Amino acid sequence: MTAAVERRTLAESLITRGDARFDDPIDVVFPAGATGGGDIVTDAPVRGASIEDGDAMFELSGSPVLALEGESPMYRDLGPGDRGRDVMQLEAGLERLGYEPGAVDGVYDADTSAAVRRWHAALGYTAAGPSEEAEREIEVARDAVESAERSLRDAERSVEEAREAPSLLALLEQEAAVDDARQRAAEAEAQAADGLAAAEFEVTRDGAALEMAEEISRRFVDGQGPPSLRALVEDRSDTAVLAAAKTPSPEANARVEGLEWVLAQVVDAEAAFDVADPDERWDAARVDLADVERRARDAYESSELALERARVDSAQAVADAREAVTLADLRLIALKNPSPSEGLRNAVADAEVRLAEAQGDLATLLREHDTGVRAAHLVFFDSLPVQVNSVSIKDGDVPSGTLMTVSGTQLVIETSLPLTLAEVVQTGARASVDSASLGIEVGGEVSFVAEEPGTNGLSAQQVYAEIVPDEQPPGLLDASVRVVIPLAETDGEVLAVPVAALFTVADGSTRVRVERAGGVIEALEVVVGLRADGFAEVTPVDGALTEGNRVVVGAE
Repeated sequence: MTAAVERRTLAESLITRGDARFDDPIDVVFPAGATGGGDIVTDAPVRGASIEDGDAMFELSGSPVLALEGESPMYRDLGPGDRGRDVMQLEAGLERLGYEPGAVDGVYDADTSAAVRRWHAALGYTAAGPSEEAEREIEVARDAVESAERSLRDAERSVEEAREAPSLLALLEQEAAVDDARQRAAEAEAQAADGLAAAEFEVTRDGAALEMAEEISRRFVDGQGPPSLRALVEDRSDTAVLAAAKTPSPEANARVEGLEWVLAQVVDAEAAFDVADPDERWDAARVDLADVERRARDAYESSELALERARVDSAQAVADAREAVTLADLRLIALKNPSPSEGLRNAVADAEVRLAEAQGDLATLLREHDTGVRAAHLVFFDSLPVQVNSVSIKDGDVPSGTLMTVSGTQLVIETSLPLTLAEVVQTGARASVDSASLGIEVGGEVSFVAEEPGTNGLSAQQVYAEIVPDEQPPGLLDASVRVVIPLAETDGEVLAVPVAALFTVADGSTRVRVERAGGVIEALEVVVGLRADGFAEVTPVDGALTEGNRVVVGAE
């Protein structure tokens, strides 16, 4: 049995199996130390979505959770005055996205805040700014600055007037000013008392509401539904009304108002519960009641802050009014005894100190309550874009733990190499990927070869490798495919014989049997080169061997 000698290009390849997936899966986890507890998912992430640099991934309590490229994790809230590598990373991202954060210097300043606001606005959101309570604090601080400026002007004018002999009219006017200052001081004390009483009323009211909201939340967890919870709140409210009627007091009236607010919320929750789908009503009620408790807690915390601020503000207002009385008295004394007194000079110095303090307090508040970024609302990724692989949260959930899993958007083919051939396969080597059943055939490139065998769940005789396909045709994701990696190739066409034509003699040399004219068989020594696809490259050592000659491959 003979076969023809051929000229052909030989290529040796490794053929194995592989599985296609997206690269580098990452868990997105809710920060353990995130502030502002009580967040609720209001727009959950979508599986399969692609997330680009600067995108909003999902919403918490109506605010976006943003994605940005960066190596450092988001581990704290960032805001005015903060410094560090994470701030610089945020600024670099804002500059990369075109939001002009000013100097990328790792200092969270007014330019950084403005850039964050522009980022939110571009995505259709309003960045979190000062709360209502903070706005009130800032307004009070501005009033304090204006008051201190007026006091300084009055004190300086008094010094100038004291240098001149007063007229009778001036004396009469100043005496009237003293009386007016005393009247204003009395009014300030009365207003301060009223303001404190109103703030204490709100604390009592909101505290009663929070206490009731927490109790109905606990009872809901224990299995009570909105109808029985409404009856409970009605009973507590009726008891409070009777107590207020029997022993009237601001505290009793405040408790009535707090319980009536909770009752109105529970009535709304019950109405929604009654009309909801039976399979969904309990989940909906859980969200509604959690929202009632959250709003009650926010209101109570706000009223406590307002009470503390009222105490400070009332004390300041009374002190300012009393100081105005002192200044008016000093001006009257100065008018009666021309020449600036030590008291007037001290009044100017004191007014200057007060103005500087008020201006400093205002500047501090403006810094503290400018736009910031919460840890729960920004996620840094080593590289973007990424693909959302799986989602662990839905609308209405309170976020915790793993929220979703993402990966790179580049498909990779995971495969294994025999240990004996792993060193031959280098990163950058070309490969082909195909699946006859799916009609897929694409080229690719070896992007990773493990340094040790047995990783990624393989045996000790296998080495893990990854291949990046040139294209991502439909159906490739999650497909099992054939992988072909060329290992060696001849430089063009060479003289080749079937491997079955080769045989070895006693001296170790390799030979082929060539059929000559007249049926004569000649044993011809050859040097064997690359073997592939059942053929071997051969070069005759001595003698002639050409394309078309026939060599013996077996016997009948």
